[in-house]
Amino acid sequence: MKRTFIAVVAAILAVLVLSHMAERAKHAQDAGTAQSADPTATIRLVAIPQDPANAAARLAHMRKHLRPYWVPVEAGGMFLLPSMDEAKTAAFFQDLAARMPPPGREKDMYDTLSREISEFFATAKFAPGVYRLENYHREYAVDGKVRFDSDGHEDTALPEGESFDFTVTEDHLKLLRHLNIRSWDAFIEVMDPKRPYGDMTFYFLDMSDALGEPHPPRDANRTPLYTKEQTGRFLKLHREMLFCVQAFWAYAK
Repeated sequence: MKRTFIAVVAAILAVLVLSHMAERAKHAQDAGTAQSADPTATIRLVAIPQDPANAAARLAHMRKHLRPYWVPVEAGGMFLLPSMDEAKTAAFFQDLAARMPPPGREKDMYDTLSREISEFFATAKFAPGVYRLENYHREYAVDGKVRFDSDGHEDTALPEGESFDFTVTEDHLKLLRHLNIRSWDAFIEVMDPKRPYGDMTFYFLDMSDALGEPHPPRDANRTPLYTKEQTGRFLKLHREMLFCVQAFWAYAK
């Protein structure tokens, strides 16, 4: 079975790992790689058979072993991975593929998993509120920050500590239900970095639709004229979706 996984991971996630290695070496005293032992961040698989041939068990298995990681390419998006380690990621999906019937193309497995995850995000129960989250993002952060996108916007500052509280709002939930979830090569994108909330590369328009808000006027070149305040609000919501998705993945039912 032909695999391009390692090559693609190396290319896409290099901006998360390789580009940070030199910086982390310079700032070793600030590097925070401790993993949280917060038990609330762990999904307990109660009364679910551990058979990856079963869709419900497959989802539970992924929720136990995969986590959303931010990918700062284009607008910024998220992949579901077991860790930032390429070998562990490849091994996880190889094992899952070997146990998923019927045997077939590896691409079929990623399409199946992305469809099942998309259905879960569309139908699971999840309410606004305060959620305790594990701060595993520190493992790929530099000076407590995670790179945000390819457009030069400021990095996302992480909360301090091994765990933190995050407040999920109604706006977060509206965006959550419109995530563009898909498979791409050997990845599951829980948020497509190019079109995070729909089919527009100018993703603020999709955010407006998801939030039930009108589109702004356009200039002579048909460019949407979002105000400074609107732009700041949308960027803030977009970067916060990392923690909203993390909370949903851990707590939704």
